Amino acid sequence: ENKCILYHKCDLSDEKEIASVCEKIRAEIGDPSVLAVNNAGLSRGRTVVEGTYTDNSITLKTNLLASIFLSKDFLPAMIRQKRGHIFNVASMSAYVPPPGLPDYAASKAGLIAFHECLAQELRVQNAPKVRTSVAVLSFTKTPLFKGETNQSKFMMPLLHVDTVVDAIVDKLDSGLSQTVYLPGIFRYFAGLRGAPNWVQQLIRSGTKSLRVDFKGRQEIDPQTGRLVQ
Repeated sequence: ENKCILYHKCDLSDEKEIASVCEKIRAEIGDPSVLAVNNAGLSRGRTVVEGTYTDNSITLKTNLLASIFLSKDFLPAMIRQKRGHIFNVASMSAYVPPPGLPDYAASKAGLIAFHECLAQELRVQNAPKVRTSVAVLSFTKTPLFKGETNQSKFMMPLLHVDTVVDAIVDKLDSGLSQTVYLPGIFRYFAGLRGAPNWVQQLIRSGTKSLRVDFKGRQEIDPQTGRLVQ
């Protein structure tokens, strides 16, 4: 047991639980100066037609709204102290969304927009030393996915957790606002929306095979609409 590490179990799709855990954290350690926890990810792996209202709702709450609520809760102290760092973890799906992940892709695109807006708000509030960073990642070897994603090992290699963690920690240690693209080729996808439509369609058509054998691991209780623990 590492006494330097504290953790709290929290259903990030439940705003009341989020508020409760934030209060517990403040009571135990005070206001954190680094919010690097905005990496929660949930995907049901279903098309627009296949997905239920609950699928869509819980995905957006977990992937997007939880990050906004957590930032909202801890940000005032960072602004007062004029220091801090909020690190959001997005996905290449925000720029090149594969079939079968409509709500997931929307949540990650929204997270990038939130990150960009927050950075400008901090300038307006004269808190430029409250840093904001975002990571745009390919699929990572975590329990979020099972089966084969069938993605290109050259263009979009399956990332190892250690690679992602090392990159995030390096950026946090820099003390600067950063954008991380893993793999690095993803930085070119960020400008895809400004390309001619036929170019966008050509690039995005390469994601058709990514749905092969992809399944989200989470189960939802049909009675409560919440994740099965």
